[in-house]
Amino acid sequence: MLLNNDHSKSIIEVGSGLAQSTKYSFKAKGLDLALKNKILVPKAYLIPQEFWENLEKKIEIKNDLVRQIKNLPLNNDISVRSSFSIEDQTEKSFAGMFDTVLS
Repeated sequence: MLLNNDHSKSIIEVGSGLAQSTKYSFKAKGLDLALKNKILVPKAYLIPQEFWENLEKKIEIKNDLVRQIKNLPLNNDISVRSSFSIEDQTEKSFAGMFDTVLS
């Protein structure tokens, strides 16, 4: 499910099946597939790389993203993880190499 009105593909709910595109990381695709198949993993959202590439140029897009994040159905602590397109490839993956600590 896309969670926006004006800027398509700003935030994608992982588990909706929309993260299966080849332009998204293997981590995002794996979590998307797991959630679609009812494997328990934390609720996750994907902000595509092309959105970040345009963010510095367009303050209105940044404001829209902040609004969308504030409107997500979140009721607990969250963690923010980043992934570069070269970080998770079929030849090498850094999945599981880092810990997420909520404080």
